[in-house]
Amino acid sequence: MSLDPSTLQDPPMSSFTFSIYHRGVFEKSKFKDYDSLLINMLDRSEARTSYLASIFDDDRDVKKGADTTLMWGQGVGKVSEKVPRTTSTYCDHGEYVASFLLGSNQVRNFMQIDTGSDLLWWQCGPCEANKCYKQVNPLYDSTKSKTFQKMDCIYGSRCYDAFDTTYTCNIYDHECKYNIGFASGERSKGFMADDVINFVLDHQSVLVTFGCGKDQSSGRSSFSNRYSGLVGLGRRLEVGSYSLPSQFGADLMSICLPWFYSGKGSSLSFHITPWRRTTSAKLLINQKFPLFYFVNLYKIFIGDKLLPVHPSWWKFTKGGRKSGVTVDTGTTITNFPLDLYIVFRYLFRREVGDIPVVKGPHKSLDTCYKDDPKGRPLYFPDVKLYFGEVNQKNMLLLSKERVMIHFTGYYCLAFKGWNRSHSVLGSTQLQDGKSPYEVLFSKAPSLAHLRVLGCFCYASTLPKADKFSERSRPAVLMGDVTFQENVLPFAKMSSLNHSNELIQPDTDNWDDANSLVSEDHDDDNTMSEESSQDVSKLVPR
Repeated sequence: MSLDPSTLQDPPMSSFTFSIYHRGVFEKSKFKDYDSLLINMLDRSEARTSYLASIFDDDRDVKKGADTTLMWGQGVGKVSEKVPRTTSTYCDHGEYVASFLLGSNQVRNFMQIDTGSDLLWWQCGPCEANKCYKQVNPLYDSTKSKTFQKMDCIYGSRCYDAFDTTYTCNIYDHECKYNIGFASGERSKGFMADDVINFVLDHQSVLVTFGCGKDQSSGRSSFSNRYSGLVGLGRRLEVGSYSLPSQFGADLMSICLPWFYSGKGSSLSFHITPWRRTTSAKLLINQKFPLFYFVNLYKIFIGDKLLPVHPSWWKFTKGGRKSGVTVDTGTTITNFPLDLYIVFRYLFRREVGDIPVVKGPHKSLDTCYKDDPKGRPLYFPDVKLYFGEVNQKNMLLLSKERVMIHFTGYYCLAFKGWNRSHSVLGSTQLQDGKSPYEVLFSKAPSLAHLRVLGCFCYASTLPKADKFSERSRPAVLMGDVTFQENVLPFAKMSSLNHSNELIQPDTDNWDDANSLVSEDHDDDNTMSEESSQDVSKLVPR
């Protein structure tokens, strides 16, 4: 019996899923109210934006640059050449926190996650005096884990000291040392090792390589004691990265970010997507910045209006150094190149209409609207992001809570411009939608108390032989009452003629009315045809 090898399927890969929370869950006790928490978050986003700008501005020539890192070639597993390291420091302002069980004794710790980092590290006891900060969670102790093992940088090839100045191989004790600094002043030193981590949600255990942090005291500022380390989620590279996607060989990462003030967690998964309805975006290889998640943004609609910009805004130029759209969990609001943002802002303000634009409560927000003094809701158009093509499966629909940030009595546009050619898709646009009630109280509102009384309605009547006869009669909804078949209080009510005023056209202008209906019908066909045109998972719709 012959067998076609091309029809063989690989066995299913193990999925790794863990819980993630917004850091506001852990830090809200430091702030007096919701508004001060949000302002602090926007300040961190500004710092993160500056950090990304320093990376995108680094344009050193490969042949002249001293510090280098590996570049992922077009072929699978192929390293084509070295490219300059973009920065010697990292940003520790991760906005989301992951929960793991560390070591064979399963010590539960919380660590910040960062899609722009390529190193997994956590604080590692036993520590010398004053070298480790006192953390809220139990300290991981390597001597108590039966699965812990140091990396040998002499007899192994997994110490990336030849590619990255963060790592050095000590020829005397064979330790692969790491020394990583952060833009906000923190620093961690230690050595690379192996141990198991356990994923709480799917009970998977996997051996990982991590930085065993022995000295967190040499920086000019200290780490937050709420977290024990950092989980690098930089994009998969074949060589030169210790990020989790690189260690797991994961080309698919599914993520749904929890709302920044929600007490509920969400999940992040590798290899699979746990949601039935998702928005798919194709990951693009950017040879200049291989760690970042660049996606194939295609078109943007504000309401039903297409943003009139040239596709070159979304595509790489000059070997990936210019343009392109990257997803970053550490940035709160989306950043567009300034010229593009001006067009986006103009179209958005025009769609909003007559609501006056006012000065916002934060320097990063330039399109704000004051709450209605009578408490009436304000209308803001949806924003639709299409990836690859105009197709429902590839559309990220951003409704009000993912377009506007609401605080201190203002609604402000959660997009801004910056003087860079790259676009950064921020976390606000990737969060699962929540109502303001859910944001404030961390639970869905109950609607059990609502009643609709005294409303005009139509009660259906039994079908009659004449198909042109009325099928319903006007009535008033009385709510929860006892119904008696022989009591019809509104049986003698005169018929209402309001329907003539609402739905029947003026027969004196019949031609104009027909013309209007035809135009609307044509517009509907146009939209349907456009929508029918036809990618890592970002967020469930």
